[in-house]
Amino acid sequence: MLITDRKILKYKIREIHFSDQPYDMEGCDMIKFHYCTKKVDQKGFTCKKELTSFIDLTQDIETIWNNIRNKSNRYKIKRARRENITIHMNKYHEEFLEIYKSFLQKKGIKSFFEPLGVGSISVEYMKKYGLLLVYEYDNEILGGNLYLEDGSNLKSLLSASKRLEVDKEKSRIIGFANRLTDWTAIVYAKEKGLRVYDWCGLWPKEEAEKDSIKKGINDFKLGFGGTIETVYTYEKFYSKSLELAYKLYNLKNQGLGGGDKD
Repeated sequence: MLITDRKILKYKIREIHFSDQPYDMEGCDMIKFHYCTKKVDQKGFTCKKELTSFIDLTQDIETIWNNIRNKSNRYKIKRARRENITIHMNKYHEEFLEIYKSFLQKKGIKSFFEPLGVGSISVEYMKKYGLLLVYEYDNEILGGNLYLEDGSNLKSLLSASKRLEVDKEKSRIIGFANRLTDWTAIVYAKEKGLRVYDWCGLWPKEEAEKDSIKKGINDFKLGFGGTIETVYTYEKFYSKSLELAYKLYNLKNQGLGGGDKD
């Protein structure tokens, strides 16, 4: 289990990853349990049913590689290596953060109370809680992925790149690098003895079929193999003023999403 805390003005936001089910905790104004495996009725918590994809890391690495359903993913991983794309681990946090902010801006994605920083990441957050993999090509950092882990799981939390601001050729290189980065993370988790690689969300099939972007995200993740799993996200507010602000934000910004999987 991984517990992360952030202080926004007077509010303390706590997020729990890799827990089977929610429970109350003291000392926070809002608590959120991401992707619990059990559906329970816990007093005061709202529950949202979601989908994700898990890769079983107890399999040998050759089996995981062969289970990649989309052959083009294997090709692009190999091509990334031939293109001399370099993957850096836990470096260039500032550069990645600037890429992430620019990516969100170009996608038109806004976080909850963006001027206050709620829902955003920081260099401090990444260094304290995350595993950061960034990719470099021709002496330029083009993008990367941020992951969270505990003793058993690795979760692909977010990704961002410069693909919306570069030419077609460099965008193609970013496509190769994206695959290599996720494969590097899978190998890292396997070698560390973790048991599950979590792709951190899928769109429902009916919704994805109506939206090419959402379908592309699903196809990218499912193309690496793994199994579709039902999970549950729980939220509880201990501060009424924060709860009101959060509800108003969600009413205004329904339907916004992010990610850099294509």
